[in-house]
Amino acid sequence: MAVYLGRGHLAAAYGSYVPWGLWVACYSWLVGLSFGAFFVAAAAHLAPVRWLAPLVRLALVAALAAYLAGMLSIWLDLGRPERVWHLLAYTDFGSIMGIMAWSYTLYGCLLVAATVLSLARGRVAGRALNVLLGTGLVLSVAAAGAAGALFGAVGARPYWNEGILPLMFLFGAAVSGSAFVAAAAWLLRPDRPAPELESAVVGLGRAVLIALPIYLLLEWAKYSIVWLAAVGTHVEALNLVLFGPYWWVFWVVHLGLGVAVPLAVLAIRGRSPAAVAAACGLVAITFLAVRLNIVLPALAVEELRGLEQAFVHPRLSFAYTPTLIEWLVQIWIIGIAGIVLLAARRWLKLFVGAEATHG
Repeated sequence: MAVYLGRGHLAAAYGSYVPWGLWVACYSWLVGLSFGAFFVAAAAHLAPVRWLAPLVRLALVAALAAYLAGMLSIWLDLGRPERVWHLLAYTDFGSIMGIMAWSYTLYGCLLVAATVLSLARGRVAGRALNVLLGTGLVLSVAAAGAAGALFGAVGARPYWNEGILPLMFLFGAAVSGSAFVAAAAWLLRPDRPAPELESAVVGLGRAVLIALPIYLLLEWAKYSIVWLAAVGTHVEALNLVLFGPYWWVFWVVHLGLGVAVPLAVLAIRGRSPAAVAAACGLVAITFLAVRLNIVLPALAVEELRGLEQAFVHPRLSFAYTPTLIEWLVQIWIIGIAGIVLLAARRWLKLFVGAEATHG
């Protein structure tokens, strides 16, 4: 962080051709975890999903931690982060980014209020929490879809320009966020967790076991159509994902560690809370690979043939590898989210009606 504050974006590897890098992908990943965790809290409190009831407060705290980390990631990526308020003060509501700025801000305020209310008791607090969760559910669904629409509406980037992308972002948030809550619940569990908490973690594992293949089907729909059409930069970007220098991000990290291993564990050891938490943790962590494979490949292909050779400069390159500083700053940001979760475990009663004392 000291190097970043001193050198700014000179410490990063992106440039004019690849203007979005690791921090944008991580922002997308983290806010997706937040939206998905909020979905769990809303389902637990608003819908008759009684086995999720012990996780309402934990899901809200997890959503808040991921939201803060995601917003910090994108804030540091801005060229002039001190001007971020301009997005709200001078919003063009015909712009998806302008709509996102307001929806993210309102969602964040509502998330803080819902988290505080979840700590209160009484009918009034319960009714107010119902209103906040219902409103927040609408906002989170809209914001998750808008994140996909932000990419999908860019006609100049064929790899992004698809109607299925908002649905993939929305469903991906639900899958990864649910997995995040399951893993966090077991990691932050009290010394003597009640059976209700174990049942909630196992139940979320079953939900992930069903939902993850559905997301894979959406991904197959996107990639197979691109592959069959084989049109210009569209298929070039896909070839980078599947067979480029970072092919292993898709095949090993995403499909191997993020899909095959978790599905096998959930299918075989789905009644063990520890095994479920480990599998869900893999899904939540490796979903970063999904976001990287959406954000970067579209920027890593030439829009005009020979463009990279027309002008020669270190910042005019279609090759992008995050620098050590970028990774360390992002790890620092994720550490902030970890501190929020650990502080909540220490000072708050995270699992309503499903925990013993911490000892």
